[in-house]
Amino acid sequence: MVFKNEHNPTFSIIKGIAIISVVIGHCVNSSFWEIFVNQYHLAIFFFIAGYFFKEKYLAAPKNYLIKKIKRLYIPFVCAGIGCALLHNALHNMYIYSNVLTATDILKELFHVTVRMVSHETLMGAMWFCPAMLIVSLISWGAFKTASLLKNNLSKQVNQILVFSVLIGIASICLYAVHLESPYCIWQYMIICGIFYEGFLFSKCKKKINRGGGEICNSYMQSYLPYF
Repeated sequence: MVFKNEHNPTFSIIKGIAIISVVIGHCVNSSFWEIFVNQYHLAIFFFIAGYFFKEKYLAAPKNYLIKKIKRLYIPFVCAGIGCALLHNALHNMYIYSNVLTATDILKELFHVTVRMVSHETLMGAMWFCPAMLIVSLISWGAFKTASLLKNNLSKQVNQILVFSVLIGIASICLYAVHLESPYCIWQYMIICGIFYEGFLFSKCKKKINRGGGEICNSYMQSYLPYF
């Protein structure tokens, strides 16, 4: 199964606004603007990812994983390897204050390729790649779990239940029990709620569009004969 990329200019504009907001949040020397843009800029990306999630992905997990690896894992690893190998050269340019030994570089390469973790300062913004990858995979698992439930509830209700349980478990582990969060897994499980909100919005939007089309067709059929 081959997944075709969808292009929606509206969401391209929204992503552009979110990117600009991220830059503003990191550049402006104003607590007001920093707090303001932090309320929405990163959430937008997870929302949009959920919006474009298709249930057909559940039948092709391998293709979905390959797609995410190409878009998230490979860019992160390539950037991480490049930063690690160029670390000492950047030190000579007075960008970094420390020098890495060959062992340090090998350790960094291991962290980048296996753990998707980088300690390079220039890789700071790339944390989003592993975050989106983990959220996407957890959300896929939640959708798959909901599809396997055998009960009298609708598919959408099952999805809401599964995601609610997911967020509930993460919230308890993070805020009530204060369990250690490897790879920020509890936070990512909570962010899956935003991912699912985007998915729900896409479903509601389609229903609204269909409803609007039916209303227009009904209107035209009723009144056109009089013209």
